[in-house]
Amino acid sequence: MFTEAISRLDTFARRLPDVPRVEGRLTSADLVLEGPGLPASRVDRLGRFARISLRGISVRRTFACDLHLGLRPRVERVAAADAGLLYDASARFFTALHALHRDHPERFDVRESQGVGGVLERAAHFDAAAACAELERFEGAYPEPVEILPPDRYRDVVVKPALGCPNASCSFCAFYAGKRFKPMTRAHFASHLDRVEELFGPLLRGRKGVFLGSASAASLSNARLLEILAELSRRWGSWPSGVATFLDPDHAPARGVPEWRELADAGLTRVVSGLETGLAELRGELGKSSDLDAFVRTIACQKQAGLPVGLTVLVGVGAESQRAAHRGETARVLARMSLGREDLVYVSPLAGSMAEDALKHETRAFTSALRQVTAAPVAPYAMQRFGYYP
Repeated sequence: MFTEAISRLDTFARRLPDVPRVEGRLTSADLVLEGPGLPASRVDRLGRFARISLRGISVRRTFACDLHLGLRPRVERVAAADAGLLYDASARFFTALHALHRDHPERFDVRESQGVGGVLERAAHFDAAAACAELERFEGAYPEPVEILPPDRYRDVVVKPALGCPNASCSFCAFYAGKRFKPMTRAHFASHLDRVEELFGPLLRGRKGVFLGSASAASLSNARLLEILAELSRRWGSWPSGVATFLDPDHAPARGVPEWRELADAGLTRVVSGLETGLAELRGELGKSSDLDAFVRTIACQKQAGLPVGLTVLVGVGAESQRAAHRGETARVLARMSLGREDLVYVSPLAGSMAEDALKHETRAFTSALRQVTAAPVAPYAMQRFGYYP
């Protein structure tokens, strides 16, 4: 797919002089173009392409400059270090598109067109070397990768007041295995925010909200979280989706309703926790606490404080003999929580845990069982498909 994408980009570049019309829009954040015989593309104001659709192959860039190539139903992931040839091909394509705009501006029907030429010129220089420099900027902004987000928070700006995970020993998690929890100092966090602003550039205000990483920023003290929320509000104001975070309730300060309400009043709008299973013995095997009563109490306090919650549930964990109990006990525990339409339950199939068709069947059965016991929306959560995209 990688080689085919390069070939298609070069073919489109050669045919560009014959394209009769290019349509699109230019916003304060990015430029979107499409037209007859032209691949649809999105490039930010700094010339960094976000996505190019090549007649069946979608090329998406992550903030870390990895490329995700999609040809349904497959997705090929290419690390930034191995993607240079495709970045050079995209630069050749945008060079040809810039030349078309320079020589035939009348063919471009772009809303708010002032500045299109400059964006295309910058895109023409976003080649392999520029992508390497962009990766260095990303690594300067983020001391560790952005591993995962809940599906409804994919369009958030991720900031990391703490690194790693306070548990770091869940048997199913490859993201944070062995990465111990390390809060950032105030000075380090301020520098981190500066670099995130620089990395996002014009894209920053196009995001929907802010997500506090990494694995459990809510394991920080209330006093520190209140400082962080105040700093985010001072710098960036409010966001449509507010500020959300992960919480590992087994490795966090004890909080009652007043403490959660204090955080909600300061701007926290959702807390996402990993239930994974309602089967106590299986939860222990996964590296989580088997005390499900404590978990339910934590969720109850958050709800009483007016905080919407998110819960993740895993499908495919445990032995085959535990499968029915895993599903049944998870539904039973979920039924104990007074969740509403403002809350979310994410059902996440564990890739490779069983045959693909069997996993799909079990995921459907799990989803159906949970929908019968909760008013909260129950949605799929394919962790392996995540990308931190511009």
